[in-house]
Amino acid sequence: MKISKRKITALMGANLMTQVKLAEVAGVSRATINSALLKGSCSIPTVGKIAKALGVDPMEIIKMED
Repeated sequence: MKISKRKITALMGANLMTQVKLAEVAGVSRATINSALLKGSCSIPTVGKIAKALGVDPMEIIKMED
């Protein structure tokens, strides 16, 4: 699933989170977070975990395609 790297990075900044802290709170590896941010995509369950860790609805970090 496509994700907005910009929105996730902004939310990480707003929550004072590094990739390591986000991974810890989301319950995924740092490599998963790094890969998602580099590729701009990840699995649906990972989107949910990242969104929950950032305190937002998953729709806020999904990149909608036309």
